[in-house]
Amino acid sequence: MKRTIAMLVGVILLALVACKDPRPQTVSVEEHTAITGWEFVTSAVVKSFSDCEEFSEEAEITMAVTSEYLRNLSWEQLVAKCKLFKSEEDFAIKWLIYALENPNNYQLPYEHISTVNGLIKCSDTEFYTIYDKLQTVVNVFNSSHDLQVKMYAHKVKDEERMVVQAMSTNNPVTSVGQIAFIKDMSFFYESSKDFGTGRCGSTKTIINSCMVYNPVLPEDFQVIVNGVSYLANTGEVISRIYKKPHEVRNGSIDIPIDRTKRFMLHICDGKKDIGWILPEGLMIVS
Repeated sequence: MKRTIAMLVGVILLALVACKDPRPQTVSVEEHTAITGWEFVTSAVVKSFSDCEEFSEEAEITMAVTSEYLRNLSWEQLVAKCKLFKSEEDFAIKWLIYALENPNNYQLPYEHISTVNGLIKCSDTEFYTIYDKLQTVVNVFNSSHDLQVKMYAHKVKDEERMVVQAMSTNNPVTSVGQIAFIKDMSFFYESSKDFGTGRCGSTKTIINSCMVYNPVLPEDFQVIVNGVSYLANTGEVISRIYKKPHEVRNGSIDIPIDRTKRFMLHICDGKKDIGWILPEGLMIVS
């Protein structure tokens, strides 16, 4: 119970820090020139600075674990052993394991995972070490589950923290014009540049000091995909397709998405634009 309460408090806090402007709002479809925001991080292996060490099952692990150590555990072992992790650096590891093992599948009909943490302490030099360990946890999870997860992370400029978002990849959107569910704790942005920049909003927001679902979104969490933006590895926009909300409202638009490329999706409610969202933030309505 205490851990569940702590997780809830963490969600409330990170809703305040993950977006620069958490107020409920509809964002513009126009491309923004800001360079801050989400930076796509590849899953390239980064060598750990220390070798794997053997730990007993009973002893608390007071030193930071390594990627090699995590990589040699099964998912079941990770879930069991993470309770022994006591170093401050590995609080993020414990959070991710708990979030993947206990997904909060709110009002959507499909099993899914969507979690975010914007309070992970991290200096510039620590970013890739912590990122590699978190990605290793995701890899171990994916190796033993049908439900696959993708992780995004970035270091917040001029702050000693990083933001990590992990989302399942099932039931993906495949064309502009499709109706989709938006997952809880997903973010939408003013621009697709750099995988999300400019003003941003979230499925959760603070109104009168209370955490509520963002009134910008439909109550049934169903949105219409009315655009796709293809991006280079560096986050630059290569090409973009956009249809106005009234053009996709009647279901006549069906433009296939090239899922072999990196891309973000634009969503609307059929009347107004909402913003750009990572593709894993959506699941199609069957």
